[in-house]
Amino acid sequence: TSNGTTHCSFSSPYSLFDRFNGIGRGEVRDFARHEGTLYAATHENLYRLVPADQASGRNAAFERVPVDFPFLWTVTSHRSGLLLGGGSGMALLKDEQLTWIIKDNVARIDHVAWSRSQPDRLFLGRESGLGFIRYRDGVWKDEGTLGGLTANVRSIVEDPDGTLWLGTPTRGVIRVN
Repeated sequence: TSNGTTHCSFSSPYSLFDRFNGIGRGEVRDFARHEGTLYAATHENLYRLVPADQASGRNAAFERVPVDFPFLWTVTSHRSGLLLGGGSGMALLKDEQLTWIIKDNVARIDHVAWSRSQPDRLFLGRESGLGFIRYRDGVWKDEGTLGGLTANVRSIVEDPDGTLWLGTPTRGVIRVN
């Protein structure tokens, strides 16, 4: 302008969260919102988003959740707590206490999907197959794996009739009736 300097500030349509504001250097593998808090799973740690505090001027940032779960791949919410899956197996996080459902360092859990027909059943896409856990009478139970399937299952969709569709990185799509 002819009357001095003008400063225009536009709000950005996005926010970036990285190692400079808490998320660490690990690749973010999965997200879940549990009891109003957003969680991020990385191969290094589990993080939760702490909202900005206008009164103190603190920006929103991720903070590490103090649990020992290396090689975390997936996270999902359930009324019993936050379920974590990865290179060490499957665990339930409740009140910052970790309870193992499956302790297995052999077949990493890469992906989870809730059953549409049985709401307390969780399908586990494993590094070598498909597993199942079920929540019954206040306890998570390991129901084992689907025999004969050794593919790395990275995605799972259930049709209304119960048919499962499994996505794999090297074996295409597998249909399970």
